[in-house]
Amino acid sequence: MTAATTLPSRLKQDGASDLPGEDLTCIRFHAQPGLGYWHVCVLRQGNSRAKGFPVLRHGSVEAAKLAAIAWRDEVFAMHPLPSRQEVVQRHRRNNTSGAPGVFRNCSRRTRSNGSVAVYWHWEARTPEGVRPAKKKAFSIARYGEALAFELAVRARHEFVSALEEQAPQPGHSTSAD
Repeated sequence: MTAATTLPSRLKQDGASDLPGEDLTCIRFHAQPGLGYWHVCVLRQGNSRAKGFPVLRHGSVEAAKLAAIAWRDEVFAMHPLPSRQEVVQRHRRNNTSGAPGVFRNCSRRTRSNGSVAVYWHWEARTPEGVRPAKKKAFSIARYGEALAFELAVRARHEFVSALEEQAPQPGHSTSAD
């Protein structure tokens, strides 16, 4: 092994670097016979994109690392992370209302005379992780089925619109990926 192909001493075993400004997100070094290779794995919308950059093919550890970083950056540019609003508005398999964050609910309350009152309503909730959590309920008896649902959908839209427009750090997947 020559000086040009030795693994940098500041590289940690998991591929992270102590060098300031050097971003090795989604990139790991795998030591193997033949000097090893840099492996890039990017997950976007449930699809994995991966590629290896062998040191022997690129001539040195540094050249292989630079090729891996360039490919990773190209994948990041072609497949950007979705916005927080897009993530919380994804339609999930267990959603039965047709609108994310909106559901039909039944509340039961015992009156002072002992009888039980049943209230059906459409409810909108803030996206998961938003603190403090909020909800708005619209009575089906007061507004009717269709209007109560429409008001709940509008309330959910207001909750989502209030989210800060911020994407997670590159390479970090979201729970809805």
